[in-house]
Amino acid sequence: MRSIEADGCCRKQVSTRREEEMSETMFKLFAPDILQLHRQIFSSWLAVSPAKDNGEPAVFSSVYAHIDGHYYFALPEQCPALDRQNGIVLIENEKADIRLSWVGRTREVSCKECVYREACAVLQRRCGGEADFDENCRLLELDPEQGHLSISGKYDSALSPNLLQRALYPAAQRVPAAA
Repeated sequence: MRSIEADGCCRKQVSTRREEEMSETMFKLFAPDILQLHRQIFSSWLAVSPAKDNGEPAVFSSVYAHIDGHYYFALPEQCPALDRQNGIVLIENEKADIRLSWVGRTREVSCKECVYREACAVLQRRCGGEADFDENCRLLELDPEQGHLSISGKYDSALSPNLLQRALYPAAQRVPAAA
């Protein structure tokens, strides 16, 4: 446990252990930051395990799409096979000093799958239409298993895929009022 200042006045005890998931209070405080990381384009990196035991890990700086709880990355066509490996994603806003990282399993998405065209369209929009993802890339899906949120070196916490979904789709969490 360590102390941090919240809003410059009170000190709160915050755990620095990665295994502990953030509390509901902290989630409500940081959900807008998580949402902002996904709405705007910031630095994002994908690292995957080597294809061979003696190979080097592959690291890509790539725009991403987030669809139905999965991250999609367009990778160069010439990159080695990356199917069914562990991967790490880092999304950060350097100005606000906010970092979100995920560990998960990856798989290559076939161009015959329905999500392929949807993910390529999202990737193209995020790049301002400057790239043709449909023609010259391979699409890699990362299924997040365990996340970590770090804000300004003052707050570090584990983040589950469920909390990510709640932050990205807050309207889906609201219960409709009784008529």
